[in-house]
Formats: sequence, C-alpha cells, structure tokens
Amino acid sequence: MNKKFPLHAGSIETVDLPEENRIGVSKIVKPKIWYVAQIKLNAFKGHKVRIKFSAEVKRVGAEGDLYWQVNNDGYPVVGNAIKNAAPDIWHSMSGEWTGELTNNKALYLSAYENNTKITTYYIHNFNFEIESLGKREIDLSRFHKNLKHAAEYLKSLLPEEIPEDYEIKPMFKRIASDEIIRGGVVAYRDFLFLLFDRMAADNDLYHKPPKSSDSHLSFSAAFPFINIVKSILFNIGYDGEFNASGDALLIGDWQMLSPIINSEGHRSNTKISSVKIIEALRFLEDCGFYYEGIILDMPKPDIKKIESLEITYPDNPAVLTGLKTMATAQKELNIKNNTEVFLRCDYKVIKNEEPDADSIMNEFIRQLPAEVQEFAGKLHRPNTGAGLTCRPKFSFPDAQHIYFNKNKEVFSFFSSIGSGYRIIIKPKNIQKYSDVIKKFSPQLQERISKGHGCEVQRFGEPCQKGCHGYGFPLDASILDIAKDIEIWIDNEFGCK
Repeated sequence: MNKKFPLHAGSIETVDLPEENRIGVSKIVKPKIWYVAQIKLNAFKGHKVRIKFSAEVKRVGAEGDLYWQVNNDGYPVVGNAIKNAAPDIWHSMSGEWTGELTNNKALYLSAYENNTKITTYYIHNFNFEIESLGKREIDLSRFHKNLKHAAEYLKSLLPEEIPEDYEIKPMFKRIASDEIIRGGVVAYRDFLFLLFDRMAADNDLYHKPPKSSDSHLSFSAAFPFINIVKSILFNIGYDGEFNASGDALLIGDWQMLSPIINSEGHRSNTKISSVKIIEALRFLEDCGFYYEGIILDMPKPDIKKIESLEITYPDNPAVLTGLKTMATAQKELNIKNNTEVFLRCDYKVIKNEEPDADSIMNEFIRQLPAEVQEFAGKLHRPNTGAGLTCRPKFSFPDAQHIYFNKNKEVFSFFSSIGSGYRIIIKPKNIQKYSDVIKKFSPQLQERISKGHGCEVQRFGEPCQKGCHGYGFPLDASILDIAKDIEIWIDNEFGCK
C-alpha cells in the first residue's frame, strides 16, 4: 500500500517565495546534528519496503553536500548525492531504495559535518511514497531458555567462597548472634546449590514454555515456577517465627505463603494459587524441607484447612537461620541497584562494611575461563585507576558492572540467562578515530560497521543487549580481539 508521509524537522516552517514563483516551501533554519529533515518510518519497522522520493533543495549560507539516507544498516544513500552543492541554487533530487527496515527508522537529508550551522535549507515539491513488500516473521520461541538453563545460570551467581569471620550489621542481631548467622548463611547457600541442581534435573516436570513469543519477557513470566518457589521461600523466611528451640519456623496462616515477589524484589498484591503453593511445597520437600500441619502426599491437599504450619529442615536446621537472615536482607536492604539479594545469597549486604568494587568484580568473573578473567581484569583495574567509576548493578536476574566517566556510561560487563556473559561498549566518538579502527582486525571492523541495536529485530537473533551498545561474548572468542578492545576503549574515553 502506498502512503504519503510529511516532513519533520527540529525547526520547520512553511513560507512562500513569490519572487521565485514558489508557494508552500519548507524552511529549516536550525537543523539537528545529524539530519536537516526526515520522514519517520516507524510504522514499517520489520518490513521489507520500497521507497521513492523526489524534491528540490536549496542551501542558503554555505555550500555543502546534499544527500538523502536511510538510517538502516550501512546508512544507504538514496538517489543522487550532490557533492559541494552550490548555495542559492535549487537542486533536483530523487531516488528509490528497497530493503528491510530494522528497528525504528527514517529517511533523512543528512546534516553530518555539512556546514549546517551556517546554512538555511529550503525544500520544495517534496514527494515521498513507501510500499510494504511484506513483514519478516521471526520465530522468537527458539530464543527462550528452559528451566534447566535458568537454574544453572542462577547457580552460577551464588558465592563460592564466604568468609568465616565478618561483622554482621546490628539490625540482624535480633535473629541470632554473628557466629550463628554466618553459619546459617553458608548453610542456606549450600541449600540453594541443591535447589538449583534439583530444578535443573526436574526441568521436564516443572518447565512450561511461555505462551508469549516476546523475546523480552520478564523473569517471572518466562520462569513462573522459579518465581513461585522463591516467593514461598521468602514468605517462610520473613514471616516465619522461630519456635522455642530455634529449629523450626512457624507460619500461623496459609495465606502468609501466597504473596508473590515482583521484578523489583518486593512483595506484590498478586497471590499464588493454592494449587501452585502445593506444587512448590512438594518441590521444596524434595529439597529437604519438612512440614507439620499439612499432609502433602494426599491426592488433593486442602491448604485452606491449615491452621498453622511448622517448617523444619532436618538435615541442617541452620538453613532456617540463613533463610530468615537473607529474607530479612531482601525486605529491608533491597535497593535499586541490587534488587535481588535473597536468591543470590548476597551475604555482602549483611556485612557491617561496604563491599569494594574489586571483590565484587572478582566474584562476578570467577565463572569465566582463566584467560578471559585476565582480560576482564586488565580492563577493570587500569580504567578504574584512570578515573572511571565501577558501579555494580543486580537487576534480577541480570548482573552488570558498569563503568562511568562522570555520568556517561563507557562500557560494562554483563550477564543474563539469555545472552550469557558479555562485554558491552557504548562509543560516542567513533568518527574521531576512524584511522585507528582501520587497524583493528577485520572481524571487529565488520562488527563496528554494522552498528548496534536490537538483535531480534535487526538480525533475527537472540537478544544480546545490543540496544545498549556493541556486545561481545566473554568466552575464548574475545581473546582474538582483546588488544583491539583495549585500544578501542583507550581511544574512545582517553583512559590510558
């Protein structure tokens, strides 16, 4: 279907030029940095299209190039490009282009390094048509991970080493002494290792593929079983009260088990159904929990008949102390940059001292091959020493270490269930050192030339956080371009 689209610009007005017999001319006085005027093509994102345009364009103030581009891969020029177009003369321009529009795109008259600050533009007799030749359909279901993948990833986030002696924040002393809490946290971490192993082994029992093919599903939508188990564990830990001997947690009302934890790590108003609660309690029983007050091996236990529930962990009662400690930390120490301490057993938040970025980074990269760890360390230490600030961020289930130059993000180390461990670079000044990029390896040059953006929409590939910058996997493949990456960051941000 053909449809005509209007011109857009930062400052555009319609004027008449009677001395030139021209009526209804578009006048642009202060062009944007990269475009004089554009036609937005957002409605055709993901479509293969054929576009046609024609226009008469005049520059007033300075000569300069005139060319129209689509901000698609490679920024193709559409139609005739006029080099050093003379000012005060009307230039006829037209062209046609066929291709697939990735992400939100536009056809625009380029303003890049084109004397635009001292130029006023006039555009007349502008005609534009676009025809959809069909939309590419992507099977996004193949990008989704199953419960086994998720459990293995979450297990990788658990701390392998927890110090034997550290001071606990005073707020936790109402639970137990420092020594008992430290032992409880280690026991709880060990329980989580077992829990994630069990989830991975029971993938076929509990994994239900999401109904939506959305490639950016929330964690709770993609893995509802994990979120339900986490929520019930949290509810037991936070609301449960120790009995006199300290080896059981008591729940007075079954509905205390039902609030679900949202993506920000807080309790929501959404409730878990009684059927799902029973399913989760049975799973936790397989992981070592024991309940007094409900018989789970009945065909259909009636959870609403529970008057009280006594919950124990016979193999190691210290698990309950760790469970209550980390649930309390999740409830009372959850912050924007660390929304999940409970399921990661982030013992650092209960320490009576602020963790340093180096130790957090070392824990983050410990899963990587030794040579890749060395590469990450070479980027972390010199750049933080040169003035960049490293800010860890855990937005469950993603983990990031973001490096800032003042308030501008420079690069980051990133991990997620879908894309694994990656380094993401956010350059702003590539055009200033193009001669340096020409010396990079061919594979890195090709990657840079493609630009970055949503991999799903642009390339039909799984999400790799390309909308945040140029992403590269932190595996053996990074070693081939490691030196170029270091030089790239040095030139982009001056951190040498």
